[in-house]
Amino acid sequence: MTDTDIHVALERATEHLSPPPDLLERVRAGGRRRVVRRRAVLFGGLGAAVAAAGSPLALGRGRGGEVADPVTRGDLAGDRQFLQEARAAWSRGADAFETRSRPHVLWAGTTPAGPAALISQRATVETAPQDLLGWVEPVAGGGLRGTGSVRLMPPGKVEPGAILIGERRDVLVVADLGQPVDLSADYSFDEDGKVRRTYSRVSSGADWVFVRRVAPQAENVRIAMIRAGLGEGIPLDNFGDVVHEKTNQVPELLDRRLPGATGPWEMPGGYDDLFGYHAQTGLGAWQISGATPDGRQFTVRTLPLEDTVRAFWFLGGPEPHYAGLMRDGVVRVRLPGQQGVVVAVLNATLRYRTRGAWIPVSDVALLPDAATELEVRPRGGGDPRTVPLP
Repeated sequence: MTDTDIHVALERATEHLSPPPDLLERVRAGGRRRVVRRRAVLFGGLGAAVAAAGSPLALGRGRGGEVADPVTRGDLAGDRQFLQEARAAWSRGADAFETRSRPHVLWAGTTPAGPAALISQRATVETAPQDLLGWVEPVAGGGLRGTGSVRLMPPGKVEPGAILIGERRDVLVVADLGQPVDLSADYSFDEDGKVRRTYSRVSSGADWVFVRRVAPQAENVRIAMIRAGLGEGIPLDNFGDVVHEKTNQVPELLDRRLPGATGPWEMPGGYDDLFGYHAQTGLGAWQISGATPDGRQFTVRTLPLEDTVRAFWFLGGPEPHYAGLMRDGVVRVRLPGQQGVVVAVLNATLRYRTRGAWIPVSDVALLPDAATELEVRPRGGGDPRTVPLP
């Protein structure tokens, strides 16, 4: 499933909802679990989807067979005042739903950023009973608040989830439900342009939740998590809060055909960060195809990931070759065999030169191999800039 497929699915999944217009559902591939946000929807890697079946809560039975409160875990489970404050903070954020019971605090514990809680509550959604599952986090200066999203679960079920809390989002809290988790602290790109990660095993112990400090994630979320042995990612439940300043715009595919093009080569799989969490920042994804001076077909593709853009070239066949990172919004990829330099800039006019005068070209072009510099002049005004060619 591509980013465009997810975008379309999100729109279709929310057409029939009656809550406020900014209340959207996150539809995950491979399962029926839904995430409802009260702000903008942002989504992480496709690997963050987990199975909808979930795990049963530690539920007791009250009089008449009704479901009693689940057992509360964590070192603050016996702190009645905190539990009351956590329920109150949760209720302030759950007023878009027709709730049917008191909020259940599943876990309440201390963290380096302050106390936090995982909460479940029975509600009626589209006439059917479901459980709302979400978190309460500490706020700067004291107090608690509900995070920016809840998940809709089958009654009596719960799934793993996580939040990043603290002013710098440097405290990770994960409800792993007793299942070990493989955690990656950061990622890089290998020589082929693929995402490279190293994972280490972590486990929560008796409380089903683990807490640890991580590098600050407020700018870009660099971590990734997998349920050990299951190949399933763990959703970051407050992802929308963590990256709320991101534009959250699915990248537009900028498809350009130069003379001689018969069709672009497609990127194969394996270049995504399957278990990471990344906002869609709206950087354009270029797909430029054409023919080289010796008559071979070429394609240049770019893959945005957060604020970075990887560039790849194909020449005469479907195998991609990594051309490095495009850091300044200017695509410039030199093809092998002295076949020229592919350049592209959105909303700008271009000129290039070899040793002499500047020569104007289109905003997408295959330049002669002798070209050494490119002048970029933004449309609508702005100072021109000169960038070297590889």
